[in-house]
Amino acid sequence: MKPFDVIRTAALRGVLLKKVLRIAAAYGLLSVIGLVLLADYGRGTAKPGIFDLVADLSGVHGATNQNMFIIFGIPIMVTVLTLIYDEHEKSLYVLKCRTRFCTWHAHVCVAIGISFLLACFVVTVSFMAGLCLVGPENTWARADGTIVQALRDRQLFQSISDHLAAYKIIWVIFISKFLGFLMIAFSTLFLKQFIKSGAVICILLLAIAGIDYVEWLPFPVFDRAASLSLIDWIRPLVTLYHGVYLLVVTLMLYAITGMIYERKDFLS
Repeated sequence: MKPFDVIRTAALRGVLLKKVLRIAAAYGLLSVIGLVLLADYGRGTAKPGIFDLVADLSGVHGATNQNMFIIFGIPIMVTVLTLIYDEHEKSLYVLKCRTRFCTWHAHVCVAIGISFLLACFVVTVSFMAGLCLVGPENTWARADGTIVQALRDRQLFQSISDHLAAYKIIWVIFISKFLGFLMIAFSTLFLKQFIKSGAVICILLLAIAGIDYVEWLPFPVFDRAASLSLIDWIRPLVTLYHGVYLLVVTLMLYAITGMIYERKDFLS
């Protein structure tokens, strides 16, 4: 390939990536704001607070729960990550890295970076939208808030009230989203070793998420482990268990995919 062709091809790929990122950002913004608006329904007599919109107690609704992963998280993660993956698999990039170890860990760094950025994006946008709709009040810590009405047990509420400080809720939401996106990212990298099409990978991951959504199994296996419901606030150990599960699955996918990648034939 002539030097001019190399420059032109690289420029076109760069333009395509920027275009995809802009579309993903716009789609993400609309999706998260839409989820915040939808989470405001069905509140009963309790006045919804900002955390009701960000992390609905059902574990399904809200801007950071299961609906978010299905509508926004999985499609965006798969699209962006596979696009960057394919770019890193080009001969010029592989030759620059020189070793499979270097190339694989470039993918790993990208996966971690995208997961962190998506977690920041979702949490930030959902909180900003929530602030605009209902203000900054943490009604979960109030004696007449949504959690008290859901529990119908004031003594139990008093025993968990220390866990409902705003800064603690924010940290739990962010960490759970980051670990959820991380598992989705490494699931994508694993499937990418066998499936070239990002669309097929997206469909498979959405199918797995669908198993969680309809609760066919008595325990979460995918995105439900990164979603927060009432039980997570009643029993913090459940949240810890889910976080450990997400991390262990991610590390297993990292190790297995790394071993597969080490045997990859770049000439094929």
